[in-house]
Amino acid sequence: MSNCRLVTLEQIDYLVKLKRLWADRNQIKKINLTFTDLTLLDLKKNALFEVPDLSGCPNLKELDLSGNKIRGVWSGLISSSRLQKLNMSKNKVKWDRELWGASMGIAQGLYGLQELNLLGNKGT
Repeated sequence: MSNCRLVTLEQIDYLVKLKRLWADRNQIKKINLTFTDLTLLDLKKNALFEVPDLSGCPNLKELDLSGNKIRGVWSGLISSSRLQKLNMSKNKVKWDRELWGASMGIAQGLYGLQELNLLGNKGT
């Protein structure tokens, strides 16, 4: 589903056993997924302004959100304790004390996190 000019992923709800989803290089602004078996989600180079709520993907291990427009708190990751790799590079992550502190508070709950990529965030 890469590079298909998609703006939503709503039409794939019936794929209940989906384990890996590549939806990079699209125009997706917001998602709401419920895939209990999903372990990999690639949403790089879309139009996301926030980390999506991933509570419907409890087994997610790899998440690529690089190249979006994400700025705010990463509250969508609160229930992602099994996440091992998170790529947030080339976004608009703010480094001000309040937002960064809130995001890092959420990141502390990511007990399985082994890789975190934040390169290329200018953070105005």
